[in-house]
Amino acid sequence: MMNLDDNIVRYLLSFSIKFPEKTAFTTLDSSLQEKDKISYSELASRVEQLSTRNNFKKHSQKCAVLFYNSVNDFVIAFLACQNLGIIPIPVPFSKGGKQFKRISNILLDSSATVIFCSIASEKYLKSSLLDYPDLTSVEVVSTNEFSDSAVLKLNLNTTDQKISFIQYTSGSTNSPKGVIVSKGNLIHNQGLLKEAFKCDEESRIFSWLPFHHDMGLVGNILHTIYTGCTCIVMSSFHFVQKPQSWLEAISKFNITHSGGPNFSYDMCVDKTSGEVFKRLDLSSWKVAYNGSEQVRSETLSRFSNHFKEAGFKEDAFYPCYGLAECTLLVSGAKEREKSLVVHIDKKSLSADQIVFAPQDVEDSYSIVSNGKIINGSTVKIIGLSGQRECHDLQQGEICIAGRSVTDGYWNKSTDHLFYEINNEKFLRSGDIGFFYQDQLFICGRYKEVLIIRGRNLYPYDIEEAISLNHEAINRNGVVAFSVNDNLIVIVEIKRTYLHKNIFNEVLVGVNSLVTSSFNIAPYDIVLTIESGIPRTTSGKLQRVKCQSDYNFQKIRILASKLHVLPDGLSLDEFSAYKEQVLLLKDSDSIKKYLLDLIHRKVGISSINHISENTELTGIGIDSIKLMEIINHINTDLDIHLDAPMIFEDNTIHAITGLIEGLLWLRNEPIAGKEVIL
Repeated sequence: MMNLDDNIVRYLLSFSIKFPEKTAFTTLDSSLQEKDKISYSELASRVEQLSTRNNFKKHSQKCAVLFYNSVNDFVIAFLACQNLGIIPIPVPFSKGGKQFKRISNILLDSSATVIFCSIASEKYLKSSLLDYPDLTSVEVVSTNEFSDSAVLKLNLNTTDQKISFIQYTSGSTNSPKGVIVSKGNLIHNQGLLKEAFKCDEESRIFSWLPFHHDMGLVGNILHTIYTGCTCIVMSSFHFVQKPQSWLEAISKFNITHSGGPNFSYDMCVDKTSGEVFKRLDLSSWKVAYNGSEQVRSETLSRFSNHFKEAGFKEDAFYPCYGLAECTLLVSGAKEREKSLVVHIDKKSLSADQIVFAPQDVEDSYSIVSNGKIINGSTVKIIGLSGQRECHDLQQGEICIAGRSVTDGYWNKSTDHLFYEINNEKFLRSGDIGFFYQDQLFICGRYKEVLIIRGRNLYPYDIEEAISLNHEAINRNGVVAFSVNDNLIVIVEIKRTYLHKNIFNEVLVGVNSLVTSSFNIAPYDIVLTIESGIPRTTSGKLQRVKCQSDYNFQKIRILASKLHVLPDGLSLDEFSAYKEQVLLLKDSDSIKKYLLDLIHRKVGISSINHISENTELTGIGIDSIKLMEIINHINTDLDIHLDAPMIFEDNTIHAITGLIEGLLWLRNEPIAGKEVIL
């Protein structure tokens, strides 16, 4: 029987006694080599040590921001907070002025008294806080110094603190929203996860998802502690840099449970080379969950067919649905080998009643089931007008009740978040869906519905149709939104097609497709470079940010329906700067090469204002674009820049120094010498 008053630390204590030497977490480097691991007994010992430190435990009953790059350091601090009644707030690990602005807003919103971090980050955080007079009282405490001789003596502290942690959503930087997750919410949702995905002590989880995010934190890191299994962790930057490394790790470490958003599966199909494919054995993969964004039928079939010879079984796919406001998981239970897929009439998406259509007709649209609602949660579909409860195949807002449903946001009014239905409080998810055969189907986000000339259109089916219209279009690089009652479409063009004179062909094809299939002519179609659409750190498309960038003319335009513009920048043209770097290997030539690459690849028209201390993330280069630059440098210069190191310090000066050191290492005879970078 699940005890909802449990502390997650109780599970750590139990497993540290049951199998003390068993590995809890292993961290991999970019070459999939083990660089750090920690056993259950060592983890429990370090949680105990940290719990006894005066500069740590004095923050009991208060909020604390957790800023970590290492999963082991993060888990120790997080669990020590649970043990003492400190309310931890995980935040992304990313350095730079704009990145710290988000952290500063979280600090102000939460009234956090301290930032817990590693020793390596302490100086940066203290320096950054000096720019914010309202945060002068916030302490910075490093936590990753421990005694190896400590004896396991972890005891659960009793505390009245009911909050487990605060999960800030990836919404507005200036107005952050922190979801209050109670200890009861967390333990209840862990039980739902275990029921849905059947993870146990013998399982092996693999995660590349950021551990400050709900899926990475609750679904992977804390689920490891809850079930007593082993978790292998890789940086999300390594995944974005080399998607096939996810599959290589699953093969190498016999992973049973792993997953990610829909786009990540498409990236693996597109990026996995023949040589890598020959080495893969995915037969151990039992649960490949797919969530966090719209699950596409074509993605499941493409991935299953592509990796069938590598041992991947189609019935391993577990499409699921969840949200931070419900701790994490809501649906995902399976009663059949393959996920249920229905084919509906596209036109019915703009009405209340879903209508089936033959699969092979032009107006047919495929939707994948997100599984059954897991026992312990109750879901109702409530009509978008009149607050009536919908029947099967009637779409409306997905509303959820149960012990996993949180109380809302920290320091925010939450009355608008809930419906009272038969004396029970139901969370309004903001997602639109319907039931069929007891399965939940997701149509889209209520806020993202495009209302154009009185018609309701979902961006997802428009985007999917466009992504398949021309081979030059990046499959996960299409965004549709509305501006002043007009449809706007942004389309990424694959790098290999930039010089094939196909822009007009793509524009005409997309315009014709959307007009004929959806009976609405796009007002504008913008073609942009790969990674030209803004994304989150884990690679999800940011539709609202894209709409803003379009309005403020920040999209890099190759060509558009309104203004067909020639692209004056060549991505693959001969660069004299590259040859100078390979010849001279000095910092001056490297800096010129780097600035030239930024100019050519990202489209920043003026690079004269970029100094050595300029942060690339501060001039509009997001994590995905920066990763593309890193990959280009590695190919050009035949070196290996490690992505996480760049994200720790992404100034021109730092990157130049790293390149110079790697070039020297590659060419300098170093026999008998120790080299430290």
